[in-house]
Amino acid sequence: MVCCHVTHYCCHVTHCVTCVPILLGNHTPIYTYTYIHTYVHTHTHKHKTPQHTQQIADELKKERAAEEIRAITPAQKTARDKQAWTAWLRRYRARLDAEAAAGATSDARRTIMLSTNPRYILRQWVAEWAIREADKGNYQGVQAVLAVLQQPFSEKSTAELIRGAVQIPPGGDGMNQGADGGGGGEGGVCVMVPELDGRVPDWGRKLCVSCSS
Repeated sequence: MVCCHVTHYCCHVTHCVTCVPILLGNHTPIYTYTYIHTYVHTHTHKHKTPQHTQQIADELKKERAAEEIRAITPAQKTARDKQAWTAWLRRYRARLDAEAAAGATSDARRTIMLSTNPRYILRQWVAEWAIREADKGNYQGVQAVLAVLQQPFSEKSTAELIRGAVQIPPGGDGMNQGADGGGGGEGGVCVMVPELDGRVPDWGRKLCVSCSS
């Protein structure tokens, strides 16, 4: 339950902590969690439970952590990232050495990793590409994404996975369509399918998704 007006305030305050802006009675927006913290303690004491109290504390802790992150300079972030990655690499190297000493091989490790980490996932730009094609009446894009996601751990390329499942010529930037004259779709129009495990295309870098979408 999300509450954006004081007169409709509820005891499920954990959802209100991130509700910005909060509108007061005179419709004045407040952009700080401090007000929420004060309001919770002064107006909801009858409804509070230990669980709600802990949820509030957790949300406030997250907000303070977010404020600290926003205050970090690029130079500070670079230094922290370098330190964190260096420490992780040392731990990973130690783990590999321990596994090798126990008899594990590189091939066995690779097999386990490939069976755990899917090559194909429904990334935002992939879903958006299929949706845009469908909006134009080209449902071959949706069929291609479905064919690929049915074999997420496959080491085959996008072209190999969709061959036979959909009549689409792979290639292109995933945003254009062309006529091949071969009947690969209604009217001979085929969707150009990008490599669905590849890098995010330029147009995909501009996508913005909100939690209310």
